[in-house]
Amino acid sequence: MPSPTDSDGDGISDDAEAVAGTDPTEPLDFLRINSIDRQNGSIRLTRPSVLRKRYEIEFAASLDSNFRITVADITADSAGSAEIDNDASRKEGANGYYRLRLLP
Repeated sequence: MPSPTDSDGDGISDDAEAVAGTDPTEPLDFLRINSIDRQNGSIRLTRPSVLRKRYEIEFAASLDSNFRITVADITADSAGSAEIDNDASRKEGANGYYRLRLLP
């Protein structure tokens, strides 16, 4: 049975942090998108990562819709990285939400 313990108080259980490869005693170390910036007509998303972990960045037009659009499927080869979203509709300023997921 998973433990609900959250040693660093960041809202992520110690068990979930173990799976993600983040430090359960460091409140600033958790799975997240660090920044989203428009650069040179594209959208640049930065994120922390753990070597050899697989991640997926998804997009949804609203929080009421499903995150069905995969922007990137990544296997981490460094401690942090940036992904570029070149989708024309999102580059033109379409509103929406990004989500970072850890894949098995």
